[in-house]
Amino acid sequence: EEKIAKGIESDRYLVFEGMEKALPNRVTLHLRRRQTAAWVQEMGAYYFLADDGMVLERKTKEQLAQKPDAVEGLIAVTGLQPKELREGRIMTAKNADRMTAYITMMEELTLQTFLSEVSELNLTDVENITLVTTDRYTVRLGDLNDMRAKIGTVRAVVKELRDMGKEKGTLVASIPGQVIYSPPVN
Repeated sequence: EEKIAKGIESDRYLVFEGMEKALPNRVTLHLRRRQTAAWVQEMGAYYFLADDGMVLERKTKEQLAQKPDAVEGLIAVTGLQPKELREGRIMTAKNADRMTAYITMMEELTLQTFLSEVSELNLTDVENITLVTTDRYTVRLGDLNDMRAKIGTVRAVVKELRDMGKEKGTLVASIPGQVIYSPPVN
């Protein structure tokens, strides 16, 4: 099983999730395909990442200029300070807490189907994580504690603000179950 898993995962887009043996002649493999979820810019190149931090692709500015929509719908991650970015490897960061924050945030955004609503994720300070929604709400989440409750509350408040016709603004959601909205300053 270990050998099979290693062979499957030699393709950076595949994740081996298990195997069922039905003797005498049947084996079922459980796989998941990694999807590009985010990108980081480092040393003039763009790195496209899966939600688990796997580096799926590297593109230069020139390559990206030929296909500018390549980053469309993906989260721009800033403040990560990558240490190692190589295709086919899980990215490492100079500060392990930032990598933990990246994975935690991506898992939670995916779980709550809010990933497609986020355009930017700033991990410069893991005690004050900030994201920006696709319609330009800046959301200050604080630290990683109670992130499920924080994101769930933000989802509900953003929906309500949209329904009220509000555009942009800042949401402070560092306390689970509470959001403070400030309209944009003109």
